[in-house]
Amino acid sequence: MVYFESNNNIHKLTVSLLAFNLLILVGARTSSYYSTQHSINELLFPLVTVINFVIALLFYLWMSRIESLQREAQLHKISLYSVEEAMRTMRSERHDFINHLQAIYGLIAVGNNEEAANYLKSMGADYRFNSQLLTINNPYLRTLLQNKKQDLFMQGIDLIIEVNSRLEHFILKPMSITTIFGNLIDNATEAIKATDVIEKKEIRFEIHQTKNYYSFLVIDSAPPISQEITHRIFDSGFSTKGENRGYGLALVKQTLKEYRGDIVYDPGIKAFNVTIPK
Repeated sequence: MVYFESNNNIHKLTVSLLAFNLLILVGARTSSYYSTQHSINELLFPLVTVINFVIALLFYLWMSRIESLQREAQLHKISLYSVEEAMRTMRSERHDFINHLQAIYGLIAVGNNEEAANYLKSMGADYRFNSQLLTINNPYLRTLLQNKKQDLFMQGIDLIIEVNSRLEHFILKPMSITTIFGNLIDNATEAIKATDVIEKKEIRFEIHQTKNYYSFLVIDSAPPISQEITHRIFDSGFSTKGENRGYGLALVKQTLKEYRGDIVYDPGIKAFNVTIPK
């Protein structure tokens, strides 16, 4: 969004300069019409107009180049951060791996083979999650998912991610990422906690892409939303949870509009589907 705002400012400035040139040209022709010194005016004013036009064009090209370099620098910064984060994660996993082996050995040594198998299964899920997480090229979304994973684990809910896109050209403000995906995961968490008869408490977060769009699915194991209210769930203030609730999904939809994105609820797979243009 910062890029688009800056780009619009450049366009406005360029249009202003070109409009100024046009006014000078009109003034020059008017002045030459009423002036007795036709030769001087006809040479001077068009020359000034051409010079101003060239200056405006060069200024526009210069600012465009600066913006391009700024975008490249930001992408390099994000890439460097991603590499550093991946190294920290691998060092942490290597350190934990030894502790996990010792725990598994202890369980087997005392004959708790079933507990050892469950421990291994839990380890595999954690390593798969981290492996998928590191393929996401956006550090803010990675951090959000990592934090949500830990919070949900404390509540007895599994967060499973499936990443089919690195999001290499995915540019959203950090606050927008938190607003959109944080609210959707929180909404899924509340739906699961509101239902007592769920054998498997889990939330799936999937990332896909097409030629022109990024697609995000948030799926929970709670019962689907009633079809009678699906057309109202994005209305501000609408909630089945009482007063002063029902603003999360409305805020998600409003934030997505800033990026020309959209969100729909698919009752067939019990998923919120977010689409954002590339």
